[in-house]
Amino acid sequence: MLICDVTERFPIPHEPGEWVELRQLGYLALQKCAAPKEQEALAKARALGAEFLNTIEQLSASERAKVEEAAGESERAAEYDQSAMLLASIAAWSYEERVTAENIGRLDKRTADFIFGRCIAFYERDESARAKDSSPSTLPLTE
Repeated sequence: MLICDVTERFPIPHEPGEWVELRQLGYLALQKCAAPKEQEALAKARALGAEFLNTIEQLSASERAKVEEAAGESERAAEYDQSAMLLASIAAWSYEERVTAENIGRLDKRTADFIFGRCIAFYERDESARAKDSSPSTLPLTE
C-alpha cells in the first residue's frame, strides 16, 4: 500500500481537550527511526564480548523463543529511537505553538512517552490489519 498523507488524531488523555495528529510513516522513514537503536545495540553487543554472544548463540530455539516472549511488548518500542519517531510522526497538535523540532523537544516526558506509545500502536495495528487482510494467493507466479 502506498502511504501518502495518512494521519490519525489521538486525544492526549492526561491533558483534557488536547490532541496530537500522527502521520503514518513509510518503510524508509521507519528504517531511519530504527537506525540509531540498531547502532546502539551493536555497540552494546561489542561491549559484552564474544563469550556472552557465544552463550546466546548456543541457546536452543525453544530457549530463544522463551527469551523473546519474556521481552513482551516493550521489544517493539525498543526497536525505534523515540526522538526520531516523534520528529517524523507528529503532523499537528492542538497546542498554540507550531509543530517544530524545537517544540517537539519541549514536550514533557509524560506526553512524549504517550505519543511514542501511540506511534508504536499505530504501526502494530496497521501491520495486524494487513496480516488479516492478506490471504495466500491461488494464482501461479508468473515472470
